[in-house]
Amino acid sequence: MDQLEIVELGARFMPKMASSDSYTSLPTSTGEARLYVSTSCPYSQRVWIAKNYKGVENMELLSINILDKPKWYIEKISPFGKIPALEHNGKIIVESLDIIKYMDEKFSGPKLFLLDSSKQAMTYDLLRYLDALNNHFFNVLKRKPLNKIQLGKEIGSYFDRLEGYLGKCCKQGPYFLGSISVVDFSYLPFIERYNIILQEIYCYDIFEKRSRLSQWFKICNELDIYTSTKSNPRMVINEMKRVLER
Repeated sequence: MDQLEIVELGARFMPKMASSDSYTSLPTSTGEARLYVSTSCPYSQRVWIAKNYKGVENMELLSINILDKPKWYIEKISPFGKIPALEHNGKIIVESLDIIKYMDEKFSGPKLFLLDSSKQAMTYDLLRYLDALNNHFFNVLKRKPLNKIQLGKEIGSYFDRLEGYLGKCCKQGPYFLGSISVVDFSYLPFIERYNIILQEIYCYDIFEKRSRLSQWFKICNELDIYTSTKSNPRMVINEMKRVLER
């Protein structure tokens, strides 16, 4: 699938978000499947991007207020209140990567997990590394305030490693595995937030001297399947402040 086709997919399957705030009971589904998301949640966002890329038309997208989940959501969909969640054929799937795997198996459209066996190990390496990056990022920000130089020493090497990953497949394409995949969809929501938060609070540019990471993010920002899911920057900053104050 070339770049133009990917852009057109995003425009064609732009999700219609439905508010859950006014519902007192589980609303009747209008599609074959229903995806419950929070528009402020990066884990929801990566599932949303994957859904757009697959081009799944008959899947309703319902927005859940992450701070005020409806009673029916806890009772009928996710007892622990986890978001995102996918409802399909009487099944409820939670955890973002499990949802993406399920969509890849059950719905038609381009593959999210590349079939090339040589890329599978790198896929899981990168997904595990994202968890490590997120944990380190939050641990650093929860400490006493850092200046720009101190912050660079704490997190710079983590972004340098992403630059190195992108260099491994750069001859095959601009994405982490050369071709677009679940890896890109998984990283995008977090890189989006890191970029906003670190620029705003620390004037730290994660793309400075990281040309491949910068080019990757620029190319991804040309894709409707991603840009249609982006959060308001001010909301991202407010949400991060709320999380750090816990």
